[in-house]
Amino acid sequence: MIYLDASALVTWVARRQYVVALEKFVGKGVTQTCTSTVGLVETVRTCTRLGNFPRLMATLLDDHVQIPLSDQVRDAAANFAGPVRSLDAIHIASAELLGSELTALVTYDKRMAKAASNAGLPVETPGMQ
Repeated sequence: MIYLDASALVTWVARRQYVVALEKFVGKGVTQTCTSTVGLVETVRTCTRLGNFPRLMATLLDDHVQIPLSDQVRDAAANFAGPVRSLDAIHIASAELLGSELTALVTYDKRMAKAASNAGLPVETPGMQ
């Protein structure tokens, strides 16, 4: 399972700079991608500012597994060690919830990538290397 944060989803939807590399990475035999409820909201709100993306929430829900903001995710994010922004902590906690099923957390946010990597998660930034 690949976890896509909002920066990765916006890259995909809005066809940003690293979209080709992202599509190649996700297309390497992986059948499922996911994000948190927060990632869905962030993506829709960002894309609304960028242009016209009708029914984006419905499309995202069809294409990606949603990880709800459960008590477990909330508590893990609230207690995340180190300097990390709140929404990033929610993304990291949501990805951690996947355990051994997590193939990679994909993000284009350098601070979040560093925090997730420091937490022991497999982090990918397709195209940024």
